[in-house]
Amino acid sequence: MRVGRLTGVEVALAAGLLAGLGYLAWARLAPAPVVPTPTMRFFERGDGMPVAEVDAEALGAFLVSVDVPPLSLPPPPIEAAVARAMTRTMAALGEERTAEHYGRFGQFFDALRMNDQTRSCFEHAVALEPRTHRWRHLLGRHLATMGELEAAEVELGEAVALDPAYLPSRWRLARLWAQTGRAEQAGRELEATLAAAEHPYPWCELAQLALADGGAQRARKWLESALERDPRHGRAHALMSQALTALGDSERAAAHARRGRYSIKSLDSIPDPIVREAVRETDSVSYHRIAARSSDARGAERVALWERICRADPANADDKIQLSNAYLDAGRAEEAIATLEEAMTQVPRGARFRLSRAQLALRLGDAPGALRFADEALEIDPGTTAALGVKCMALVGLGRAREAVVPAERALELAPDNPQIYLFVGSVYEQTGRTAEAAAVYRRGLAVDPATAGLREALERVE
Repeated sequence: MRVGRLTGVEVALAAGLLAGLGYLAWARLAPAPVVPTPTMRFFERGDGMPVAEVDAEALGAFLVSVDVPPLSLPPPPIEAAVARAMTRTMAALGEERTAEHYGRFGQFFDALRMNDQTRSCFEHAVALEPRTHRWRHLLGRHLATMGELEAAEVELGEAVALDPAYLPSRWRLARLWAQTGRAEQAGRELEATLAAAEHPYPWCELAQLALADGGAQRARKWLESALERDPRHGRAHALMSQALTALGDSERAAAHARRGRYSIKSLDSIPDPIVREAVRETDSVSYHRIAARSSDARGAERVALWERICRADPANADDKIQLSNAYLDAGRAEEAIATLEEAMTQVPRGARFRLSRAQLALRLGDAPGALRFADEALEIDPGTTAALGVKCMALVGLGRAREAVVPAERALELAPDNPQIYLFVGSVYEQTGRTAEAAAVYRRGLAVDPATAGLREALERVE
């Protein structure tokens, strides 16, 4: 056996072998190159909601390139504002794979109920920053939702250890203990958070534990405390109706049931017929609420749906915006105005109700009214870009286009990713004779979204 220095040939072979092994290791460990961010197609749905569709094939390639499972089904249309934010997050993730970028990407998928992608993104975030509470909490919450209770307990336990002052992590862990037969441990953890809690959640959880143990009287006391903190909390009302039913107080149980939140599946488990019918009406309203928003109901049918919803829950001012729109679409302008004014009375500091009233005035050709209500909305919330847009259009309608320049430019400053804003800013410039600036704004809008209706035509008009 020869011992000693390698020959030149042996050195060359060893170097080649090492280089080859190094390349294989790099190819295995180095991240794949990130493909370009998928394109979005923006459009307006039949119900007026601005949405976007993402190219499914391009999104699949992007996900694979950042080590996230591709979607098994094409993604549904996404609200336009969400789509733009999601695009920005994808671009950031493509530039740098940080826990923050993976975590934000995971939150989009969580909201869209895309579970494999949600889990993968949160796991990446935890792997990159294992001592950050936020990612542990989000992963644990997602795992609990998916029924992976053991894995969820590990992540939520880590989250609580990292930040014991963050009560939602402790509440999630307590609920998990209750689900796995450790009700006493869950109760102790929930009670330990009451002194610092402002939300009725822990009192409702304690009431549910008491109801499961046959303690309706204890549950009622917990729920009284919950409703003191939030008299409109739907879950507290639903649980109170169950407690009062068990205590034989059907009349008061029915009153709480009308304000509670039940799933349709739970109806048959309610023993008292008075309470059950009260809940059935609530669930029927929930069904029609969805129908009114998503179906093709028009005219009198749509009005009837929203009238029923508003009768069942007159305290909900947001529903009155939808009823007002239904009235207007059916040609019942006076009722549309009266409905919105009732909503404004209910919520005097609600900018969205003033904005809806301004939009209604604009649609009815009432430029002075549109300007007044837009100004009221902006007084409550100066960052309402839609109100700035209505103000611009009202000023132009009143022949005061020069005054519209300032709110138009402010809207563009607040929402530079919204291509529709470039359209009305450019039109304001056109009205004031600033065609070169209008053309520049239209070009910027086309760079944001080349498919925005009207932008290309506007640019051709001024060039």
